[in-house]
Amino acid sequence: MIASNQRSALSALSTARPLVARLDIARDSEEVAADLIEVWPAIETALRTLIGGSALSEQALIHELRQRELISLEQAHVLVEMLAVYERVQRTDYRPTENDITTAREAYRALEDALRADEPAAALPYAPPVPGRATAATEPATEPARVSTSASSAATVASAAPTTASTRAPGWWRGPWTLIIAGAAVAISVAAMGAYVYLMRYGVQGDIRAGMQAYATGQPVVAKLAFTKAEQEHPDLLLPHLYLGRIARDEGDFGLAGTELTKAAEIAPNDASVQRELGAFFLARGAQYEKIGRHDLALTDFDAARNRYVSAVTLDGTDRSAQGYLGCALIELGRVDEGERWITRAGQGGWTACAPSKPATSPGP
Repeated sequence: MIASNQRSALSALSTARPLVARLDIARDSEEVAADLIEVWPAIETALRTLIGGSALSEQALIHELRQRELISLEQAHVLVEMLAVYERVQRTDYRPTENDITTAREAYRALEDALRADEPAAALPYAPPVPGRATAATEPATEPARVSTSASSAATVASAAPTTASTRAPGWWRGPWTLIIAGAAVAISVAAMGAYVYLMRYGVQGDIRAGMQAYATGQPVVAKLAFTKAEQEHPDLLLPHLYLGRIARDEGDFGLAGTELTKAAEIAPNDASVQRELGAFFLARGAQYEKIGRHDLALTDFDAARNRYVSAVTLDGTDRSAQGYLGCALIELGRVDEGERWITRAGQGGWTACAPSKPATSPGP
């Protein structure tokens, strides 16, 4: 039987049905963003209604519902993903993706399934689950160590308890202690899940993932914002420096690119990707010097690029990009035959655009 709170929550959720139904990536992106923005408040209203009203919102509200066992772990995950979509589409420079639309549909469907289910076994207000219930088995497989630790603690308390409880009724010590420990185990698992999701989506790792996705989809401004935020919070991380250096190089800001890549080299001097990015930096700056007629500076940078690409290939013999662009650097130095061999070895890629018949400008080092 469906409880009255569930019926009211279903009614609140139904306001989002037409919004979800018309989500289509082919529509104007601003219209899609507007619909996605409206979907979350309907979901949030339904969630509050399900627990009889609450001042909580967003992730804290999802956590409360999960703690009361009114939604499953999987449903909590997809709701957190929908919250992330809601936050992204409010940015004026963001364009919704097919994944955003899919997440909105899955979130709506997941909550609707939860609300149409039979009345939850866990009554309000929330009480810790009784040992042996199926709920404990549904906790994520990624937390076995935490649950095992709690179970071990429970065993330790149980073995020590008889000396204290011997004057009380048999079995008295088992109930309260077991309930408390089981409740603590569930709370730890839920908190760990929430912290992991938060860090991956909203913390520094979330910033890095967002930056990488933005860069891959041709949104350098968004990528720069994400990586800058990650770098400010954790200046010892390698990827933000690498990507900020790459973006600056793409934009022709060789001063900033050099600064970021120098920091990356300080963090991981023997990383193949760092050496490859330094090679790309010197190759690009050398080409810029060539354009303005500074052939002396160009040759110096082309030789520096060669050195860095050699280091990258030495550290990672499977790096085709480093092999290919090593060939380009050699060609720029006049070592055409040797450069062509490296390009052939690397196979097809952007490096094949290097002019193989460029006349030698220098005998090379």
